[in-house]
Amino acid sequence: ESWLQGGGINNISQTIKVGVPEKGMIAWENSLSKQQRQEVASYIVSLGGTNPADAKEPQGEKWEGN
Repeated sequence: ESWLQGGGINNISQTIKVGVPEKGMIAWENSLSKQQRQEVASYIVSLGGTNPADAKEPQGEKWEGN
Protein backbone atom coordinates (compact mmCIF):
# COMPACT_ATOMS: atom_id res chain seq x y z
CA GLU A 1 0.00 0.00 0.00
CA SER A 2 2.91 2.40 0.62
CA TRP A 3 5.19 3.70 -2.09
CA LEU A 4 8.26 5.89 -2.06
CA GLN A 5 8.03 6.80 -5.75
CA GLY A 6 4.28 6.48 -6.32
CA GLY A 7 2.25 3.35 -6.85
CA GLY A 8 0.15 2.26 -9.78
CA ILE A 9 1.39 0.74 -13.00
CA ASN A 10 2.23 4.11 -14.61
CA ASN A 11 4.41 5.36 -11.74
CA ILE A 12 6.10 1.99 -11.35
CA SER A 13 6.83 1.81 -15.09
CA GLN A 14 8.29 5.33 -15.05
CA THR A 15 10.44 4.55 -12.03
CA ILE A 16 11.83 1.45 -13.74
CA LYS A 17 12.46 3.42 -16.93
CA VAL A 18 14.27 6.45 -15.44
CA GLY A 19 15.44 5.04 -12.10
CA VAL A 20 15.93 6.97 -8.89
CA PRO A 21 19.60 7.99 -9.02
CA GLU A 22 19.52 9.77 -5.65
CA LYS A 23 18.46 6.44 -4.06
CA GLY A 24 20.96 4.36 -6.07
CA MET A 25 18.47 2.87 -8.55
CA ILE A 26 19.71 2.94 -12.12
CA ALA A 27 17.54 3.72 -15.12
CA TRP A 28 16.63 0.54 -16.99
CA GLU A 29 15.55 2.27 -20.21
CA ASN A 30 18.71 1.29 -22.07
CA SER A 31 19.08 -2.17 -20.50
CA LEU A 32 15.56 -3.59 -20.78
CA SER A 33 13.18 -3.43 -23.70
CA LYS A 34 9.83 -1.71 -23.25
CA GLN A 35 8.19 -5.16 -23.06
CA GLN A 36 10.64 -6.29 -20.38
CA ARG A 37 10.06 -3.14 -18.33
CA GLN A 38 6.30 -3.70 -18.59
CA GLU A 39 6.76 -7.28 -17.39
CA VAL A 40 8.80 -6.10 -14.38
CA ALA A 41 6.18 -3.47 -13.54
CA SER A 42 3.37 -6.03 -13.83
CA TYR A 43 5.26 -8.40 -11.55
CA ILE A 44 5.68 -5.67 -8.95
CA VAL A 45 1.96 -4.86 -9.11
CA SER A 46 1.17 -8.57 -8.69
CA LEU A 47 2.97 -8.55 -5.34
CA GLY A 48 0.43 -6.13 -3.87
CA GLY A 49 -1.43 -7.51 -0.88
CA THR A 50 1.15 -10.19 -0.18
CA ASN A 51 2.78 -10.61 3.20
CA PRO A 52 6.37 -11.79 2.75
CA ALA A 53 8.31 -13.12 5.71
CA ASP A 54 10.75 -10.67 7.31
CA ALA A 55 9.32 -7.72 5.36
CA LYS A 56 10.45 -4.19 6.15
CA GLU A 57 8.04 -1.73 7.74
CA PRO A 58 6.04 0.26 5.16
CA GLN A 59 7.77 3.39 3.85
CA GLY A 60 6.49 6.29 1.78
CA GLU A 61 2.94 7.36 1.09
CA LYS A 62 -0.14 5.18 0.94
CA TRP A 63 -1.16 4.84 -2.71
CA GLU A 64 -4.87 4.93 -3.43
CA GLY A 65 -4.78 5.48 -7.20
CA ASN A 66 -4.72 3.00 -10.08
